[in-house]
Amino acid sequence: HMIERMLAYNVNVFAPQLLLWNTDNFGVAYQRDVLDARLKNTGSSIAALEIYAITRVLDYFQSQDYVSNFGMLGLSYGGFYTLYTAAIDKRIQSAVACSFSHTSKQARCDWTWRRFRESFSDAEVACLVYPRRLCLEMGDTDPLFDLKDLEKEVLRLNQLAGNEKDWFKYFPFAGGHEFCWDDKPLKILAEDIQ
Repeated sequence: HMIERMLAYNVNVFAPQLLLWNTDNFGVAYQRDVLDARLKNTGSSIAALEIYAITRVLDYFQSQDYVSNFGMLGLSYGGFYTLYTAAIDKRIQSAVACSFSHTSKQARCDWTWRRFRESFSDAEVACLVYPRRLCLEMGDTDPLFDLKDLEKEVLRLNQLAGNEKDWFKYFPFAGGHEFCWDDKPLKILAEDIQ
């Protein structure tokens, strides 16, 4: 429903398929953790490879006449990829990251790396998006991520941002591990890229 809701704002939408799908439903097996471990042995990771691939797709779209500005939104893994890709690629003018917190106890091998909690948390990564727009969302009953973890990062982000707080918004909502049903962040993203 995220795609349909975004299309309602008269924008083009591209939904990449990363190496994440239910093998029982689609019949194509993969071992994400094994591939990630092999990439980490070379100094990379599956997340780095997939973020690189997303930025290469932006290169292609940038060469097309019908695309002029980029936004990005995502839920869960998509929230992780949205936060990190927006931090890396300045062409993404507005981002909505929903139902993800890197500081959560729900750490997975493919979105963690050696000593990651000692270097950059969500707040520092979010600061890399500045001055472009970032909206963070999470449900108060999310069973995978604790809203309190994200709220701690939002407090840190407020401290790090100082007086420059207009570029990011925080939208907690009543709900679980889902995309917020309030269209305010989608409207912000659409306005930023139109």
